[in-house]
Amino acid sequence: MSANEWLQAINEKLHHEVDKIDEDFYSVKQLSGIWNLSNSQASKRVFALREKGMLTEKKFRITTGNKTYPVSHFKFK
Repeated sequence: MSANEWLQAINEKLHHEVDKIDEDFYSVKQLSGIWNLSNSQASKRVFALREKGMLTEKKFRITTGNKTYPVSHFKFK
């Protein structure tokens, strides 16, 4: 195995695949832009709506910076 093949194999194991986000699902950051609110205010509203059972939550793996993380996305029921 060459050095390039080793590097490629390591990179494939270190980086997770990015998920395709379903339609109508939005992150808190996206909702803050839609609602014209700060991230903290949007987060408070999302939490309140989720507690009342008005939102569906699903985690999607997305790239943030140079890594992939599972990030909660929300959809109105």
